[in-house]
Amino acid sequence: MPALKINGEVVSMAEFNKVLTAIETFENAGKSGNNESRTDIKKRALENIIESKLLDIALRTANARLEEQSEILLQGAIKENSSASLTEAGQKLYGLTLEDFKKIVLLPQAKKDALLDHYKNDPQELNRILDIIQKNTAVKIYYPGYSWENGEVTVIK
Repeated sequence: MPALKINGEVVSMAEFNKVLTAIETFENAGKSGNNESRTDIKKRALENIIESKLLDIALRTANARLEEQSEILLQGAIKENSSASLTEAGQKLYGLTLEDFKKIVLLPQAKKDALLDHYKNDPQELNRILDIIQKNTAVKIYYPGYSWENGEVTVIK
């Protein structure tokens, strides 16, 4: 069953639940006193998934080689840390397997880093491109209680 669809690409409930659980685990591990409601945490999970997909579009729009660059950045981060420490960090902080930790946490950050590096001389252009992509991407949220309006996730009351 789909949780949402982004430009026709289905995001399953299983993927949504992994991201949701990762956010909840991270919040509980940090005990930061951040008392976000369950509604807000679910919204954040939807936003994280959408942001990751929008980053994919931005990478392809900017330069096809940036996808390759983000993979290189990811591999560099992995080489800097032992597999055991990454596995432990993924499990303790997010409740994720190493593969899910790479996919849900490390790869989106590598994508952001690749885009920031590509647009380091013109960060306003990156913001402009991201705004256009965000407003023009077809997002349909099937998860009850949420919708996509004007380029953002909203809670239906």
